[in-house]
Amino acid sequence: MLSYPNQALSLQHETVRQIKEKRMPPPAGIFDDQERQQLIELAQTFAQAGDQALAYEGEKITSEKN
Repeated sequence: MLSYPNQALSLQHETVRQIKEKRMPPPAGIFDDQERQQLIELAQTFAQAGDQALAYEGEKITSEKN
């Protein structure tokens, strides 16, 4: 579990990848394709907001790995 915001922020792009690959939530992801797509869109929005916040702070932005 991610307990702190910085943990979620550090895994922002990994979360998107795992949802797309049906690895999150374990063991087999979300079966409903429409529901999974909605979650992917939310996760991508979060990842973009995180990148913008890091850029504003002058922090290194991790690249998306997919």
